[in-house]
Amino acid sequence: MPIFPTRRVLAATAFMLTIARVSAAQAGAQPALAVPFLEATGWGQVRLAPDRASVTIGVETRAPSARAASLENARIQRAVLDTLHALGFSDSSVTTRSFVVAPDFQTAGDRAARNGYVGRNVVEVNITTLSRVGEVIDAALARGATNVTNVSFSSTRADSAQLAAIAVATASAQRQAQSLATAMGGTLGPLMQATTAALRTGGLFQYALRTSAQTTGDGSSINPAPISVEASVSARWKFFGR
Repeated sequence: MPIFPTRRVLAATAFMLTIARVSAAQAGAQPALAVPFLEATGWGQVRLAPDRASVTIGVETRAPSARAASLENARIQRAVLDTLHALGFSDSSVTTRSFVVAPDFQTAGDRAARNGYVGRNVVEVNITTLSRVGEVIDAALARGATNVTNVSFSSTRADSAQLAAIAVATASAQRQAQSLATAMGGTLGPLMQATTAALRTGGLFQYALRTSAQTTGDGSSINPAPISVEASVSARWKFFGR
C-alpha cells in the first residue's frame, strides 16, 4: 500500500528547501563595494532690518482686598487701552497676555506675611510702524501702566531670508567639497544626499530702551538691532579618484 506524505510534511519540506536556497544564495553573494564619497557642511547668514514690533505692557495694583485690587487694575488698564485705541491701535492689535489677582506676601526675616492683594494685567501691543514704539510706551506709562517687560522685533521677510541663507550655505558646502576633491587628487561626482537646518534667528529681542525718566523730555527711544537669519547645509557627493 503506497504511503503519501501529509500536508504538514510537505509544508515542512518546502520550508527547508527555501531555507537551503536562501543560505546558498547568501554564501555565494559578494559584499557590495562601498562608494567613496565626500561630505561638507556650509553655513549661510542673511541680515535684515525688522519691520514689526511687539511691546508688552503691564499694570500692577495693590489693595487690602482682592476685589479692590482687581477694580483698581481694571480702571487703570481701561485708561491705557483707551489711549492705545485713540492712537489708532485696534482690538486685534492689543491682546491680553495674562491677568492675575493674588495675595501679596512680604518677607520679613524668615517669615512671610500677607499684605493685602495684588492685581497684574499684561497686554501685548503689535506695532507695524517701528517709529511708533516709543510713542506707545510713553503713552501707556503716562496713563498708569507700571512696567514694560519686553520689546521684541521681527520681520515679515524672515521666510524669504531663510531661503536665501540656505542658498548661501549650499554654495559654501559645494565649494568646500570641490576644494577637498581637488586636494585629494580626484573629482567631485553627483550629489548623494543633502540636509539643512535653521541655526538661529538673532536680534529678535535686542533693543535699546531709553525711558522718558532718563531723558530731558524727548520720550523713549527704541533702536532695534538687525535680525540675523542663519542656516546650515550638510551634503554628500560621490568621489572619483584618479
